[in-house]
Formats: sequence, structure tokens, C-alpha cells
Amino acid sequence: MALTTKQINELPVTTAPVASNGVASQAAGVGGKTWYSTILNFVKAGLAAASNIGIGTASPDGTLHVHTATAGSVTAYTAANDLVVEASGSGGMSLLTPDASPAGMYFGSPSDSTGASLDWTYDTRHLRIGTNTTSGALRLFSGDFVEALKIDSNQILEMDRTTADTPYFNFKATADGDTTSAISTHTTSGATTHHVQVDINGTKAWIAVSTNNPSA
Repeated sequence: MALTTKQINELPVTTAPVASNGVASQAAGVGGKTWYSTILNFVKAGLAAASNIGIGTASPDGTLHVHTATAGSVTAYTAANDLVVEASGSGGMSLLTPDASPAGMYFGSPSDSTGASLDWTYDTRHLRIGTNTTSGALRLFSGDFVEALKIDSNQILEMDRTTADTPYFNFKATADGDTTSAISTHTTSGATTHHVQVDINGTKAWIAVSTNNPSA
């Protein structure tokens, strides 16, 4: 039986004699069921206290820790431990809605309660992720949290690379087992050459805008 904090607070509690083991020896009848006042007061006090709550664990990592089984020697990051979901195998949470209704999450602050969002609707087959503010931008990071791609508020795609002579963009077609054919963009050292490379099974061709001749 699950009770909300409001329901627990509204339950009548009698002052029952308490046995030496801390459990009330006299019951208070509530709705045909028996409640022990000592236990009930303990539950009420625990919910009211500013302490962490664990489900399946006596040592929660954060405000609410849902613990199916241990994931190993790991503690939730303190900047993101308000809700911790832990399992020893596959783990996660589900957002379930009717086919026509979006299931989603919103990210907000005092200035904007819906600054960004992530949602999925089955009927449209759309997974949407984005910002909900005029100057919002999407940024994708890779490696050790290095920015790889940005879509600014004007829907302009930006890719910033600091290493010369390496592809900014690389599109490969491998559906037919071809692992070498690609279209990529390059900039040579000193940014004197800008060109597009078309590679078909190892044979390179170039389209270049340059002050120097591009090298194959």
C-alpha cells in the first residue's frame, strides 16, 4: 500500500503505550486496518526531514535513489544526484504516453521554465530535441568534451576543427561494403587551401579554392 505525504499526515494517530523494543504495543484502528503510532510517527518524521531517500538501499547517493542492484563501486555525481537510478545490468526509466501524445522532458530555470526540451510522439515518429528560446543553440561535444558541432539560433551549422589537414566533414557510403568511398572537406595548414575531396574506392579527386595547388 502506497500513501502520499498528505495522506499520511491526515491519518489519525493515538498515543499508544510503547514497548521496550520501540514498537507500539497498542494499536490505533484506521479504516479497519491497524496502525502503530510509533511506526507512523517515524514515517511522518522521515518524510518531513531534509534527508535523502533510498528505495532498495540504506545509503542513497542523492535526494532520491532508486536502487535495483549495485552497479559496482560508483557514486552519483554530486551535481546530478537529485534522482539516481541504479541497476546491476541494463537500467533506466520510461516515459509512457498514448500514441498521439508526446512523452518528454523540459529543462528550465527562473528566467525560462521551458528553455530546452526533448520529446517523442509515436504518431508522428518524431524525436525532437532543441531549445525554446530566441537565442538558443545546440552544441554537440565529443572526445574529452570538445565541441564538434554547433547549430546556432539562425539554424546555421558550424564545425570547428583546430587540426589542419584533417577532415571537417566526412560522409561515407558503406551500404554496399565500400568502406573507403567518401566526401570530405579539408583545410591545409595556414588555411591557404580549402577543398572538397571525393574519394571513390581509394581514387581521390579534389575540388579546391586555393592560393596553392592542393596535394592528393
